[in-house]
Amino acid sequence: VQCNISPNSLELRLKSSPRTTILNGKMPYTVRSEESMWVVEDDNQEQGTVVITLDKIKKTWWDSVVEGEPVIDTSLVDSTCKIDEYDAETQGAIRKIMFDQKQKAMGLKSSDEIAQDELIEKAKYLPGSPFLPPDQGGAGWDDDSAVPPKLPTKGASAGPG
Repeated sequence: VQCNISPNSLELRLKSSPRTTILNGKMPYTVRSEESMWVVEDDNQEQGTVVITLDKIKKTWWDSVVEGEPVIDTSLVDSTCKIDEYDAETQGAIRKIMFDQKQKAMGLKSSDEIAQDELIEKAKYLPGSPFLPPDQGGAGWDDDSAVPPKLPTKGASAGPG
């Protein structure tokens, strides 16, 4: 048996004469070839079983091992997995999606909208801000009132109109 695993392709063939190709093609996603491996397991019969372990860069379900081979419906695969079994980046993305779905269900702002509001709030107090009076380092207001101008609301026009 000869198995060649590259980041984007997989080839499995018998060394017999003539060489018989069992599987050969481009994989749907990239793998870490140096971390991937293969082994022949002896099942006490004349033939063994080739087990190929691919270290996927993107942890996702593949509908086939290589392009052109039979595909499966990945939505039918039981993909229940604990969040802590994923890498840190994927865990963060899952938690963000779950938080945003919960916020949406309660009619509240998403994490991106909350972050945007926090950024605007911080910007209000930076030097040169139009929301600070000139004596506090701001750009000043249109009149001498003690109330800063209102921020335009989402979808509202800031100018006359």
